[in-house]
Amino acid sequence: MNTSEIWLDACGIAGVILHCLFKLNSLQSDARAANVDFNWKKDYLQRDAVPILISFMSVVIWHLVFGEVAASYPKLEAFARVSFVGMGLLGSYIIQQLMGRAKSYIKKFIDVKTNISDAVTGKTKTVEETIVKGSDVLIKANENNSVGQ
Repeated sequence: MNTSEIWLDACGIAGVILHCLFKLNSLQSDARAANVDFNWKKDYLQRDAVPILISFMSVVIWHLVFGEVAASYPKLEAFARVSFVGMGLLGSYIIQQLMGRAKSYIKKFIDVKTNISDAVTGKTKTVEETIVKGSDVLIKANENNSVGQ
């Protein structure tokens, strides 16, 4: 393996890591929106360890077939590093989309909280309606607690 191949592989690995950071940012945003505690090591790296590791295989596979593809499409050689970054990003995205478990973990919390909200406020059509009905329920609950004391 020569220096240029090492740089190509590094570009591919950087693509996988870049996607993982994008995914982590998205998961953290979802967790904050759902008021769910989120630990990036436990809730992302451990839950999605296998898909993340498999993502690196997309770079290995691209490394193995790049020569054949470039032989058919010689202009691709000029964009070799870009293609490796792209393959790392795209491969990681597809694999984590198909096999990732961290997102579904957060979605479970959101589903449970939504079901609880629906049980308390009934079905609502807008955020404003949910806030009004939820506030009414909280006020009545506080009034009932005050009367009993």
